Amino acid sequence: MLNLRKVYLIVDKSNTAAIHVYEKCGFRHEAELIEEFFGNGSYHNALRMCMFQSEFFEANRRID
Repeated sequence: MLNLRKVYLIVDKSNTAAIHVYEKCGFRHEAELIEEFFGNGSYHNALRMCMFQSEFFEANRRID
């Protein structure tokens, strides 16, 4: 098992479907990255989303 304090991801802000899935998994918004991606002739903003180890274990603890 990896002993990570925090995991994060970066997603295009316009990708609402992916953001919804990440939120359902327990990730939360941490920062907005301005003009982070270039595609289709223009720059796009991105979101950095994160989850801390304690949040992961709290969300995934087993009920015995």
